[in-house]
Amino acid sequence: MADIRRLANNRRISAMLTTMLNIPLADVDHVARPVVAIGTDYSPGTLLDFHTHRRAQFLYGMTGLMEVDTDEGTWVVPPYSAVWLPAGKRHRVRMNGVSTRSLYIEPVAAPRPCTGRVAAASSPAAGFGQHARAL
Repeated sequence: MADIRRLANNRRISAMLTTMLNIPLADVDHVARPVVAIGTDYSPGTLLDFHTHRRAQFLYGMTGLMEVDTDEGTWVVPPYSAVWLPAGKRHRVRMNGVSTRSLYIEPVAAPRPCTGRVAAASSPAAGFGQHARAL
């Protein structure tokens, strides 16, 4: 019985984490969901110049190396790690052979209003990345 409950729960989670690949955020930002998941593959050396998002962003790097600049500092983000960027946080990202999975979270649903910082991916974050890779 416990296995059946676990399977049902995994299906619900899978339905919630349907990831769109290589879709610009602007194309889906209007979607009335608290969280939008987008996966993006970047060419080596891609620079996303300074910008902001109206939603908070949990930016997870599955491969390659990201260099994330904010007004507070610069972080080098290795594979299987992430950076939390609050809504409206000005940032720039250099992608070095990176495949990302991002969660864009409505400000009212965001779990924390902290400054941008690198966070080692925990089991749930690693699970998110593995799930998104399979899509």
